[in-house]
Amino acid sequence: MSRSILVCLFSLFCASNTLAQYRPWKYWEDKPGTWSIALATGATRYAGDLSEEKDLLVRPRLGVEASGSVLYRFAERFSARADGRMYMIWGKHENTRIWFNNLSFVAINPELSAGIQADLYPADQRDRRVNPYLFAGLGLTYLNTLTRFQNHWVTLPPLHTENVVYNRYPALMKLAVGHSVLIRFKYRLAVELGYTGVFSDYLDDVSTVYPDISKLEPLGQALSDRRYALGLGLPAAQPGDQRGNPNKRDGYFSLSLRLTRLLTTDADRRYKRVIGW
Repeated sequence: MSRSILVCLFSLFCASNTLAQYRPWKYWEDKPGTWSIALATGATRYAGDLSEEKDLLVRPRLGVEASGSVLYRFAERFSARADGRMYMIWGKHENTRIWFNNLSFVAINPELSAGIQADLYPADQRDRRVNPYLFAGLGLTYLNTLTRFQNHWVTLPPLHTENVVYNRYPALMKLAVGHSVLIRFKYRLAVELGYTGVFSDYLDDVSTVYPDISKLEPLGQALSDRRYALGLGLPAAQPGDQRGNPNKRDGYFSLSLRLTRLLTTDADRRYKRVIGW
């Protein structure tokens, strides 16, 4: 009986000693082999044919975005990162140099991208709570470009308003800079400023010149040339008149707040294997 009690006491001592050695900040250091997830939300600002750079502060015309990310750290300062995002952007010719074209759009688009995030310092330095980073990646988006017509939302790409059939799944390139702060041993909070360049000039359904609208269906004709809607008696656009700027690709800026949580680390996985979790 006494021998059984001694064995139990010895087992409890070993278990308590093992648990005492389990220090969360040690086993949750963000070292190579770490998996993380992140959630983000913020504001967007469209840049394209229906905007002018000088309006960024005067007329910001902000949209919104929300995203989720998965990150895998493969080196002390480098992580592979995959993002899924929904973003809303909008623009219009009002208050621009070609206001008389009277075009406008709203886009609510999904986006997938993947790339590399590079931290300025090794992320596992607990005495350094602030760690700026850069991100660069490639991806795809889906163009779901809309406009308001007779109190209804109309999808523009199928109408071929410039008599062009363009790709609704263009590639994109993302560049971002972030400022990350450690708020708890598993969590970081970051502010991220980015620009997404789309390899298409039809993010806003506007690119080059007015077509011969007689070749379009009636709804396409009404939405290709909307000068008449101003009620100013402006002449109809002629084929070849300026409708957009083909020399500049479309894109959007984003400013978001990101919360990152460590899911598992190499050290934590080894520890759980040892204790049989």
